[in-house]
Amino acid sequence: MLARQGRIMAWLRAAFGEDVASNRTERAARVLEEAAELAQAEGLSHWDAERIVSRVYHQPVGVPQREAAGVMVAMLGWAGAAWVDLDLLTEGEIARVESRDIEEWRRRHQVKVAQGIALAGTPPAEPVHAVGRRKRDR
Repeated sequence: MLARQGRIMAWLRAAFGEDVASNRTERAARVLEEAAELAQAEGLSHWDAERIVSRVYHQPVGVPQREAAGVMVAMLGWAGAAWVDLDLLTEGEIARVESRDIEEWRRRHQVKVAQGIALAGTPPAEPVHAVGRRKRDR
Protein backbone atom coordinates (compact mmCIF):
# COMPACT_ATOMS: atom_id res chain seq x y z
CA MET A 1 0.00 0.00 0.00
CA LEU A 2 2.82 2.43 0.79
CA ALA A 3 4.20 1.97 -2.73
CA ARG A 4 0.82 2.98 -4.16
CA GLN A 5 0.63 5.97 -1.85
CA GLY A 6 4.06 7.13 -2.96
CA ARG A 7 3.14 6.60 -6.59
CA ILE A 8 -0.06 8.64 -6.25
CA MET A 9 1.61 11.39 -4.22
CA ALA A 10 4.32 11.73 -6.89
CA TRP A 11 1.63 11.99 -9.56
CA LEU A 12 -0.37 14.55 -7.56
CA ARG A 13 2.73 16.70 -7.02
CA ALA A 14 3.61 16.51 -10.70
CA ALA A 15 0.07 17.34 -11.79
CA PHE A 16 -1.03 19.97 -9.28
CA GLY A 17 1.93 20.99 -7.14
CA GLU A 18 2.73 20.41 -3.51
CA ASP A 19 -0.02 22.68 -2.13
CA VAL A 20 -2.82 20.64 -3.68
CA ALA A 21 -1.11 17.28 -3.27
CA SER A 22 -0.48 17.60 0.46
CA ASN A 23 -3.59 19.52 1.53
CA ARG A 24 -5.65 17.08 3.55
CA THR A 25 -8.88 19.04 3.13
CA GLU A 26 -8.43 18.93 -0.65
CA ARG A 27 -7.69 15.21 -0.54
CA ALA A 28 -10.80 14.64 1.62
CA ALA A 29 -12.89 16.61 -0.90
CA ARG A 30 -11.68 14.33 -3.69
CA VAL A 31 -12.53 11.25 -1.57
CA LEU A 32 -16.04 12.63 -1.04
CA GLU A 33 -16.36 13.33 -4.77
CA GLU A 34 -15.33 9.79 -5.71
CA ALA A 35 -17.62 8.28 -3.05
CA ALA A 36 -20.53 10.32 -4.40
CA GLU A 37 -19.75 9.14 -7.93
CA LEU A 38 -19.74 5.52 -6.77
CA ALA A 39 -23.03 6.04 -4.92
CA GLN A 40 -24.57 7.64 -8.01
CA ALA A 41 -23.30 4.79 -10.22
CA GLU A 42 -24.92 2.29 -7.84
CA GLY A 43 -28.28 4.08 -8.05
CA LEU A 44 -28.29 6.07 -4.81
CA SER A 45 -30.51 9.10 -5.27
CA HIS A 46 -29.40 12.69 -4.82
CA TRP A 47 -31.95 12.96 -2.00
CA ASP A 48 -30.50 9.96 -0.16
CA ALA A 49 -26.96 11.28 -0.61
CA GLU A 50 -27.99 14.64 0.88
CA ARG A 51 -29.64 12.91 3.86
CA ILE A 52 -26.50 10.85 4.51
CA VAL A 53 -24.23 13.91 4.34
CA SER A 54 -26.61 15.82 6.61
CA ARG A 55 -26.60 12.96 9.14
CA VAL A 56 -22.79 12.86 9.14
CA TYR A 57 -22.48 16.61 9.65
CA HIS A 58 -24.93 16.49 12.59
CA GLN A 59 -22.70 14.03 14.46
CA PRO A 60 -19.56 14.81 16.47
CA VAL A 61 -16.42 15.23 14.37
CA GLY A 62 -14.42 12.02 14.10
CA VAL A 63 -10.70 11.28 14.12
CA PRO A 64 -9.37 11.53 10.54
CA GLN A 65 -7.27 8.35 10.68
CA ARG A 66 -10.20 6.32 12.03
CA GLU A 67 -12.56 7.76 9.44
CA ALA A 68 -10.07 6.98 6.65
CA ALA A 69 -9.90 3.40 7.89
CA GLY A 70 -13.70 3.35 7.82
CA VAL A 71 -13.67 4.47 4.19
CA MET A 72 -11.30 1.61 3.34
CA VAL A 73 -13.43 -0.94 5.23
CA ALA A 74 -16.56 0.34 3.47
CA MET A 75 -14.80 -0.02 0.11
CA LEU A 76 -13.82 -3.59 0.96
CA GLY A 77 -17.46 -4.29 1.82
CA TRP A 78 -18.63 -2.76 -1.44
CA ALA A 79 -16.06 -4.81 -3.37
CA GLY A 80 -17.26 -7.99 -1.69
CA ALA A 81 -20.90 -7.19 -2.47
CA ALA A 82 -19.98 -6.35 -6.07
CA TRP A 83 -17.79 -9.46 -6.44
CA VAL A 84 -14.81 -7.44 -7.67
CA ASP A 85 -11.11 -7.46 -6.79
CA LEU A 86 -10.49 -4.04 -5.26
CA ASP A 87 -6.71 -4.32 -5.66
CA LEU A 88 -7.11 -5.08 -9.36
CA LEU A 89 -9.55 -2.19 -9.82
CA THR A 90 -7.18 0.17 -7.99
CA GLU A 91 -4.18 -0.81 -10.11
CA GLY A 92 -6.26 -0.38 -13.26
CA GLU A 93 -7.42 3.08 -12.20
CA ILE A 94 -3.89 4.20 -11.32
CA ALA A 95 -2.70 3.01 -14.74
CA ARG A 96 -5.59 4.87 -16.42
CA VAL A 97 -4.81 8.09 -14.54
CA GLU A 98 -1.11 7.86 -15.34
CA SER A 99 -1.74 7.15 -19.03
CA ARG A 100 -3.68 10.34 -19.69
CA ASP A 101 -2.12 13.69 -20.53
CA ILE A 102 -1.39 15.50 -17.28
CA GLU A 103 -2.68 18.74 -18.83
CA GLU A 104 -6.11 17.14 -19.12
CA TRP A 105 -6.13 16.54 -15.35
CA ARG A 106 -5.00 20.10 -14.74
CA ARG A 107 -7.85 21.43 -16.92
CA ARG A 108 -10.36 19.28 -15.06
CA HIS A 109 -9.02 20.51 -11.75
CA GLN A 110 -9.27 24.15 -12.87
CA VAL A 111 -12.98 23.63 -13.62
CA LYS A 112 -13.42 22.50 -10.00
CA VAL A 113 -11.40 25.50 -8.79
CA ALA A 114 -13.69 27.81 -10.81
CA GLN A 115 -16.71 26.12 -9.23
CA GLY A 116 -15.27 26.74 -5.77
CA ILE A 117 -14.93 23.05 -4.93
CA ALA A 118 -11.17 22.59 -5.24
CA LEU A 119 -8.00 24.22 -4.02
CA ALA A 120 -6.07 26.25 -6.56
CA GLY A 121 -2.49 25.10 -6.69
CA THR A 122 0.71 25.89 -8.49
CA PRO A 123 1.78 22.99 -10.73
CA PRO A 124 5.47 22.53 -11.41
CA ALA A 125 6.76 25.01 -13.98
CA GLU A 126 8.65 22.38 -15.94
CA PRO A 127 6.53 20.03 -18.10
CA VAL A 128 6.13 16.53 -16.74
CA HIS A 129 6.45 13.71 -19.28
CA ALA A 130 5.92 10.77 -16.95
CA VAL A 131 4.77 10.39 -13.39
CA GLY A 132 7.26 12.14 -11.19
CA ARG A 133 9.83 12.50 -13.99
CA ARG A 134 10.68 15.73 -15.72
CA LYS A 135 12.19 15.82 -19.18
CA ARG A 136 15.73 16.25 -17.81
CA ASP A 137 15.30 13.09 -15.63
CA ARG A 138 14.39 10.80 -18.55
